[in-house]
Amino acid sequence: MTGTGSTLTEIAVYLTFDPNALLGTPLSVVATIVIVFIFFGKLLVKTGCGEFFIDLAMASMGKRRGSAAKTSIVGSALFGSISGSAVSNVVTTGVMTIPLMKRSGYSGVQAGAVEAIASTGGQLMPPIMGAAAFLMAQTLEIPYSEVVVASLLPALLYYISVFIQVDLIAARDNIISSDVKVKLVKEVLKEGWHFILPFAVLLYSMFAHNTSAELAALYGSITVIIFGSLRSYQGKRLSIKSLFSSFPETGYTVMELTMIVAGAGLVIGLLNISSGGFALTLSLVQLGDSSLTILLLISACVCMVLGMGMPTTGVYVLLAALVAPALIEAGIPALAAHMFILYFGMMSMITPPIALAAFAAATITEDKPMQTGMEAMKLGWVAYVVPLLFIFTPELLMEADLLSIILTFIIIVIAVHFISVAMVGYFAKRLKVPARLLLVCIGAVAIAPQSLINLGYLPSIVAVALGGVFLFWLAYSSKQNP
Repeated sequence: MTGTGSTLTEIAVYLTFDPNALLGTPLSVVATIVIVFIFFGKLLVKTGCGEFFIDLAMASMGKRRGSAAKTSIVGSALFGSISGSAVSNVVTTGVMTIPLMKRSGYSGVQAGAVEAIASTGGQLMPPIMGAAAFLMAQTLEIPYSEVVVASLLPALLYYISVFIQVDLIAARDNIISSDVKVKLVKEVLKEGWHFILPFAVLLYSMFAHNTSAELAALYGSITVIIFGSLRSYQGKRLSIKSLFSSFPETGYTVMELTMIVAGAGLVIGLLNISSGGFALTLSLVQLGDSSLTILLLISACVCMVLGMGMPTTGVYVLLAALVAPALIEAGIPALAAHMFILYFGMMSMITPPIALAAFAAATITEDKPMQTGMEAMKLGWVAYVVPLLFIFTPELLMEADLLSIILTFIIIVIAVHFISVAMVGYFAKRLKVPARLLLVCIGAVAIAPQSLINLGYLPSIVAVALGGVFLFWLAYSSKQNP
């Protein structure tokens, strides 16, 4: 790869004033859109919405097996929808859920991994998916609501996979239900129903009236202020003092985010003025000409390497400038390309050697960080596979007719179940290696994109039927030979 030379003055002027450097689109998005959503999230936390989500998760899981881990998954998914930060999510929900998991029988490594993977997925969970999603909408020049719709099914797949695995681990290791007394779902909703209204206003504004994201978030914030000051949850009510304290707290968070995005903008500016970014994109495009598979694998590695130790927002800004253009040039749809880099950039949070979310969870469990990261990778295997499906299966991004979307999603969920059983090594009884390998092969055939096989849904349906018969036989044989 080669680049061009510039004088120090030219570099300073370019980095300072050019819209493709420091003062670019990412900084504009943070200053106009992200700041309102951060304020919206701060208000929700001040009014007790975080506690409401945890209580709702605990109430919905009840006394089922592995309920402590399932509470972590549901609670982190819900809380992540307002925090938008994996590490913040781990620290906030983990102090409650990790001790519960350890008491119920999960090991420290398992508890930390579950919390890390559940909290990381919060950045994928609509309607608030972290600042990267707003940057994506602005970069692609599409409404934020389109990003939300495209993100829904992948996020569900992500959490369904983790949910299945923790349930099977609980069955395999005889892990008991949580020992904490929980409320009924209707009791939690009776006390905290008003937290649903801001999200309803937010979504209604964006989808029914096509309101801009920042204005919809402002309407949601006003709703929080009104109902948060009139109603309390567990003694928490939005007072004048807490309302005004939200402003500087929002400012601190935005300041940190601005520094991250500005730093990424400087890196992009240097790559632009030196033609280094163009050289990298050209090299990736040339790889794509020889093999799209190689291009995707190398791009995934680049995303995870660049993402190590960096917040997701900074990673996305870099990858959107360096990797996404090559994917688009290779013929991949723009939305699929950007979702691809978002997922793999986010996976740096659980991928050793620098897995910030896993390491944060390990500080709470007081267990080994590297083992926690490896266990989180195992639990989050689907997040390494789904981005590849974006490229070949547009139904996952809801870019097809309704019937195709539903059928494809059902097949992929079943395939994910087969592979998750193989990963845990348990279904009614402990499975040996041949049985696990068979389930992985069946799941791989079921999940394989139609565009690569050219036989329609037939291979997937046959694989689903075979997998179902095999699981039925496993369950039947375990009853015959306990």
